[in-house]
Amino acid sequence: MTKTNNTWMRRSNDWLLLDEGTSVPAPDLGGDEGYVEGWGMPIWEDTFQGTNGSTPDAVKWYRRGLPGSDYYLTNTDRQGIIQRDNAYIQDNNLVLKTERRSSPLTPDAYTRWYDTAYVDTMPRGGFDGYEQRYGRWEARVHSLNPGNTAGIWSAFWLRTNQDGGEIDIFEHVGTPTARDENGGTSGSWPYASRFPSDGSGSQCVFFEQTGQTNNQPGNAYHESRYSIPSPVNGWHTYACEWTPDRISCYCDGIMVGEVKRGQRPVNYQGQPNNNLDDGAKILDGGFGGNAKAHIRLDVHVGFPGYGMASEAYTQSPHLFRVDYVRIWQWNGQV
Repeated sequence: MTKTNNTWMRRSNDWLLLDEGTSVPAPDLGGDEGYVEGWGMPIWEDTFQGTNGSTPDAVKWYRRGLPGSDYYLTNTDRQGIIQRDNAYIQDNNLVLKTERRSSPLTPDAYTRWYDTAYVDTMPRGGFDGYEQRYGRWEARVHSLNPGNTAGIWSAFWLRTNQDGGEIDIFEHVGTPTARDENGGTSGSWPYASRFPSDGSGSQCVFFEQTGQTNNQPGNAYHESRYSIPSPVNGWHTYACEWTPDRISCYCDGIMVGEVKRGQRPVNYQGQPNNNLDDGAKILDGGFGGNAKAHIRLDVHVGFPGYGMASEAYTQSPHLFRVDYVRIWQWNGQV
């Protein structure tokens, strides 16, 4: 397929050119695969076709990491080094590989034993990328198996650069938790209520502003956090829908969590999130103005709040696999 910067929408068997780049025929998404009721066909997708070991489409994905990247350390963790070559195509999946090094690197205050991977669609100098305001985002991913993934934190998430909002569509922390780098217990685990320690659950989070916390003076930070129903290990499909009046996240078609204007956010059981009285605080905060969202897929390694990776409790290599990623445009959907 010829690579292009065009953005196309398919309705039935017709194609509509939304954003013209180089004039080329519309891409072939094949049949009606990807059709979602109420949203139609995706306008952007990657099914990661390619020879084993090849790199993901450089028009669609920016690979962070060494050599030569300004993003070689994974934020929030203490053990990971991002390597470009750890993001690759294997059996028509995108693979983000995390692997223990033969010897550590110490580029900062921490000794980092693990190479990992991070890709995104964020526009930057020399990379057009892709972002949009409102729409639907979906990915089918193979998440962690419990028991031998201590210190691993994989995620499929959206980020806005304009207003600082973040939607963690899927986050999964490996187990066993609360381990130190030698495999021993590291005391209390402050995030136990967020990530079940048996590996049977993960979480979805809506943040008004990434990098802020409730206790910072003068900060109007808000978040809404939800556990994802079990089971989550194996292949599952995660999605997010963002419209002017709501942000909703789904696991295998079941709504996990939702913030709506004028309503208290609720989880998949209809239970309210008591730390936020109106979803508009997130919708108009981190996702207000002209904010657009781009995709990020990554694996963090080692964080004292949930546990550190070790030879004893962390399988190496660990492969976070992505079958496809799709994006739909918002056209007035409720």
